[in-house]
Amino acid sequence: MANLVPSPSDLPDPSPAVDSTLHSTIDAATLDVICALVDTVLPGIRVSTSEAETDGHANQDIETRESLVISRAEFDALYADARKNRSQFPSKAEFAEFLAEKPADNGDVVNSVCRTIEGSGPKQAKEMFFIAWLLSSRIGSFIFTGSFTPFQRQSLASRQRVFKSWNASYFSMKRQLSKAFLMLAQRPYLQYSTLYAKTIGFTPVPPHYVKTTSYPFEFVQFDSSRPDVLHTDIVIVGSGPGGGVCAKVLSEAGYDVTVVDKGFYYPSQNFPMSQAQGEHHLFENQGAVMSTSSKVTCIAGSCWGGGGTINWSVSLRTQDYVRREWAEGDKLPFYSSKDYDACMDTVWEAIGATTDYDKGPRGPILLEGAHKLGYKAEYLALNTGHDKTHYCGRCHLGCGSNSKQGPMTNPIIGTNLHIHPVGLVIGRFDKEIIPWEGPIMSSIMTSLENQDGSGHGIKVEPSCSLPFTAFIGLPWYPGTAHRMNLAKLPTLAPSPTI
Repeated sequence: MANLVPSPSDLPDPSPAVDSTLHSTIDAATLDVICALVDTVLPGIRVSTSEAETDGHANQDIETRESLVISRAEFDALYADARKNRSQFPSKAEFAEFLAEKPADNGDVVNSVCRTIEGSGPKQAKEMFFIAWLLSSRIGSFIFTGSFTPFQRQSLASRQRVFKSWNASYFSMKRQLSKAFLMLAQRPYLQYSTLYAKTIGFTPVPPHYVKTTSYPFEFVQFDSSRPDVLHTDIVIVGSGPGGGVCAKVLSEAGYDVTVVDKGFYYPSQNFPMSQAQGEHHLFENQGAVMSTSSKVTCIAGSCWGGGGTINWSVSLRTQDYVRREWAEGDKLPFYSSKDYDACMDTVWEAIGATTDYDKGPRGPILLEGAHKLGYKAEYLALNTGHDKTHYCGRCHLGCGSNSKQGPMTNPIIGTNLHIHPVGLVIGRFDKEIIPWEGPIMSSIMTSLENQDGSGHGIKVEPSCSLPFTAFIGLPWYPGTAHRMNLAKLPTLAPSPTI
């Protein structure tokens, strides 16, 4: 598609600033450890200024450095590798500046790390801050690193060796710690670093953006100084596609329906937000909700419209074998009835699910590969209401095109929650894919979805991926490898497996 640039008057309206308030008291030593962990995950990489820094004896002295040091020849090789298959790429000086950047020098990155820890829940936050404090002590450092030198005082090379050992540790706590800090360090860096955005050619506003006006919702404003009482027939908790369809059907049947949602409302004129603003305003705990064991991380939305505001548009009908399991195994015959077919048809029509849209670069790639392997694959239906130009690639930062047809504390909520694990596979191509542009998802491979005859398996869906979502689950590598993987995002195609 043509690379259109929106005029300044046609940009999204400003969104509220990110609330950077920290409610925990973090001592200096603990903060130093957090900064050291962040820079261990994404170290600065400096080009040597003399032969002495990179001769055969220099590596022994790397223990005293706070940045990785590479030779001019190594830098030239990295630059050539990073710019391969790119139509546009920064100059060598700009690329060197990107490599040298240390995330912990950015106050927004460090603040975001601390806020995410703080928002993970009282128990998890207390444990994470306590471990960071332990690492700042001689005894605690010995327990976790094998060295009596406090973690923040260890050399970068030593810290990277420790972090790599945590990845493969026999002890689950160390594995979880490495996984947690990889996510904590990487996500805000990819959101806030302007040098990284310039390196990959990412712009906050999609090139095909056109401002639209959303439906003028009216909300009841309550007086916070006293309780208010509302009389209604039905209360629906959650304003997403499920709650929205239920509210429509019940209100048309004559019931007085009240929809409540913990999230805030933002009109489409504010969308898409920046990565940092979108994660803060539209997701629960900046999109990182951890289980009490820290073994599971969920990306949970929290905004008016729910998944209809920030979901990936995909509309999948319930498979026959799943309906059969519910009907026969769970004794719920409704799911095998024609009435359920009618319900799905009603939802399909209400949300505007269609396959009539521009498929973008990633959808055809999956179909081509699947067909070569003899696998079944097809284009996905998206709830874009026949908008063939829905191409922005920013759906999880709020739908600015207004094309998607989306619409408390209680012991009942969450009692039947089941979490389906999601993996991520990333394909690398010898051409630009630009994974943050195009339809959010447009194809699916289903040949592996029923491995045991009972519906257990995976689907593969190449997704539109913003920088802060593209590398979730990507293994960490020491040295220059991890940062180089980040720099190659324009030629990558991340595909969730669900």
